[in-house]
Amino acid sequence: MTKKSKHFIPSPYKVVTDYENEFIDEWNKNLSLAVDNVLKYIAKETANAIKKVNNIDKSLDIDIEKAHNIGDEKVYQGITYYVSGFNSKHIPLWRKKDKKKKKIGSNNDIDKIMSSPEIEKLNTLKYTAGFSVWAYDNKITDSPYADNVLVDVKSLRLIYGALYYIKKKYNFQPIKIRILPLDDKKTMCANGSIIEINSKFFCPFDPIKYWNNTHIKYKERQRDAIIEANEEIKKIVKEFSLENPGKELPDYQKNYDNLCIYNLVKRYKEFPCWTYHSKDSVAADLVIHELGHVLNGQCTGAIGYGVINRKERTDEYNKMADSLNEERDKIFKRYCEGGKIISEYSTYNPDEFFAECFVAYVHKDKKLPDYISKYFDKYFSKTKPLR
Repeated sequence: MTKKSKHFIPSPYKVVTDYENEFIDEWNKNLSLAVDNVLKYIAKETANAIKKVNNIDKSLDIDIEKAHNIGDEKVYQGITYYVSGFNSKHIPLWRKKDKKKKKIGSNNDIDKIMSSPEIEKLNTLKYTAGFSVWAYDNKITDSPYADNVLVDVKSLRLIYGALYYIKKKYNFQPIKIRILPLDDKKTMCANGSIIEINSKFFCPFDPIKYWNNTHIKYKERQRDAIIEANEEIKKIVKEFSLENPGKELPDYQKNYDNLCIYNLVKRYKEFPCWTYHSKDSVAADLVIHELGHVLNGQCTGAIGYGVINRKERTDEYNKMADSLNEERDKIFKRYCEGGKIISEYSTYNPDEFFAECFVAYVHKDKKLPDYISKYFDKYFSKTKPLR
């Protein structure tokens, strides 16, 4: 009998044979080698996985210096990523870009008109002066002159394309187009006879940046406002407690604070964006919004434009126009109280409500409440634009 060796796997017997010692020693040697190989394999695969993740992050972030704007794109392994925004350190936030589905024919009026031969002429225009002449020839404007030099050609094609579409669809009377520097917060403004376009936004126009600002960043601003309001209320409570030990905040102050938070949260839940427009047609939709004002003025004398065209109307028509305007205001009130809102701007006043909802109506968007769509159907079936 032999004294038992100290084994990696201990023997249950007090004494063992030389053969058993040899067997156990060999077993432990092989087991240690196997475990060592497994650990090396795990370490290698872990390192490869970390390296792969780092490479993806590096691939998306090596162009940080180049990613100056929201919407900048980068392709990695056949997938297109775009910059959706920036964090607090101004590092781009990359998101996967959805593949656009190919259109297989369309019965939509806007698709038919925007693909018409007349619109195709816009794509051949290389100089800004040609757009105002083209618009005048198509009875969109009342003058062949406009300050188009302040806007890039690509934006002009979108702007005048939208003008042509609404002209063909609703036949508004020729208007003036003015392109000039406006207030920084305005993209365009209009009444029944003129549209003013802010050249600061359209030279050149960045639709992705504008859409992100009115949708994604808009929601972020709403959320930040709620957080700031809560922090401010905590500060007020703390200061009151220090100045008035053992006393509670007055009820009027509590009610006021609660109402502020309630309104902010309500806005966050109900308002999906600042202004309504499709992500694929931002510039055109901005024009269509203003043309909503134009039509509202030319058809029923709304937006303070009733003095001129009332003289050309019959008493019966003017009475009907007044009725439609009053109905618009009632529907606006119902809309604001109903909770199904398409944009915050549409709740500002009846004029902006009409223009914002008109864009959704043109797009036949199902988000637009049915009672508003029916109102527009009636409105345009009974009225005729006139300057």
